[in-house]
Amino acid sequence: MKIGKLKTKDVKKTSSILEGIFSSMNKVFPKHAVSVFIYKNSESEILRLMQRNNRLYLVAKEDDKPIGVAHGYYYGGVFYLLWLGVKEEFRNSGVGSKLLKEMEKRVRKRCHKIQLISAIDLGALRFYKRNGYQCEGVLRKAWWSVDYYNLGKIL
Repeated sequence: MKIGKLKTKDVKKTSSILEGIFSSMNKVFPKHAVSVFIYKNSESEILRLMQRNNRLYLVAKEDDKPIGVAHGYYYGGVFYLLWLGVKEEFRNSGVGSKLLKEMEKRVRKRCHKIQLISAIDLGALRFYKRNGYQCEGVLRKAWWSVDYYNLGKIL
């Protein structure tokens, strides 16, 4: 497996990975929220956001095919991790942890902390805690009446 910056030629496949992940989130979020997530991570939106110098997209590949993606942005000395997703058949194999470690390595040059808000499930919360992230608070019944976990890690 190789991890690197997302290239334009891989955006379409990466976008479809995210669409698959977001489509499965309908157990947590209402349908209209899932539609927003899918639109905000569509091929055209990713291509548009890749042009900004405060964005970082990483992709994990196996046999030159995208299997995972991480995306976030820099602001005020903090890196905000927006999404980290792995194709279902590659989950629980270390891909997510490797993506996260590579993201940390790359952002350490510009930031002192990584911050994220996770609403997915307690499995995601355990994943981030295993990787050294601390729960810094809980947003109860926030957007779309879902509980969110505010997580951070000092680099």
